Amino acid sequence: MSMRYVVVACLAMLAGCTTAQDIYFPDGTRGHRVSCDTCVTGPADCYQKAGELCGANGYTIINMPGGTISSYSSGYGGTRDLFIKCKD
Repeated sequence: MSMRYVVVACLAMLAGCTTAQDIYFPDGTRGHRVSCDTCVTGPADCYQKAGELCGANGYTIINMPGGTISSYSSGYGGTRDLFIKCKD
């Protein structure tokens, strides 16, 4: 696949590059999964979305196998998830 096609594909996905979904963790507490498209966003966009979800009280990052923000990798394409709990 040529680089041109990768760039075009990434630009086409811009509209849905960072999304959030309500989830429940194994202990029964409510949280959010913030998904970031690594092609067009970086970790800062995940943190921004988490801040929007939780507001001034902030949030706690929950480490989940294969999905923490630390699993971000450089390159083209892919999605990474940030699992958070909003603070009360």
